[in-house]
Amino acid sequence: GNNKNTDTVDSIKEYTFSGSTLTDNGRVINLGDVIDGGRDALKAMLYHDGNGDNELRAHLSVDMEVGDVDMDGIEELAMTVNVNDLKEKSYDGHKELEKSYLTVYDYNDKNSWNQKLNEKLLNKDGGASGRARFAGVTIGHISDKPSGSMPPEVVAVGYYDKNGDYRDCDFDKSRLLAYSYQYSTKDNSWTEKCKATEVVTNGFTDTGTKGDDVQNPIAVAAVAADGVNTKEYLFISGSMYQIGTVDGNQRLSI
Repeated sequence: GNNKNTDTVDSIKEYTFSGSTLTDNGRVINLGDVIDGGRDALKAMLYHDGNGDNELRAHLSVDMEVGDVDMDGIEELAMTVNVNDLKEKSYDGHKELEKSYLTVYDYNDKNSWNQKLNEKLLNKDGGASGRARFAGVTIGHISDKPSGSMPPEVVAVGYYDKNGDYRDCDFDKSRLLAYSYQYSTKDNSWTEKCKATEVVTNGFTDTGTKGDDVQNPIAVAAVAADGVNTKEYLFISGSMYQIGTVDGNQRLSI
């Protein structure tokens, strides 16, 4: 029905609701602007001849959170964008597509969406084996308690994929991976607070992961369990975790 147009397929559209009226504001985030290969790769994945001409398949899963990550008084939109398992090795020449991404958007001065952050959730050396898949996202002060105008961190947590070639899934059911980034209001840059930080799973996550082609994003939320103006915990798939330093390295523990 969309004739290979990704403006309405695997895109984020903005609406406003007033009274009983839902209004399309015409502002769209095209998820092809997030993934490797861009909009051409997204179209090639969405429409291919796997089971007939112009077959439409849902290849992305998305988790979203809003928060004021740059302390300008206006909330930004943070998303994890996950490419699901794909049937083909190449889509119009686009390969190695099975990745998860963490991205942040806000409005620019033209009243349209502007991408502020786009990070691939790979391993600590930037490779495939030991990367995150099907990640969820939250926003909060998880490394340090809030102080003055300190921005919160944007946090993503995903399943630990042992596969080394961006194909299929081979989950390590005992581990998850956490990533976090914090915006600097001084120079408009991002600081990487956690990268591929291992998280020991609870029994629910361990037994509930079957390596399926499509997984729901990990359930993750920042929680101020100790009250306001305290370092927040991460609620991940039914357990509460807090970040700390062990042997000089960042660790998340229950």
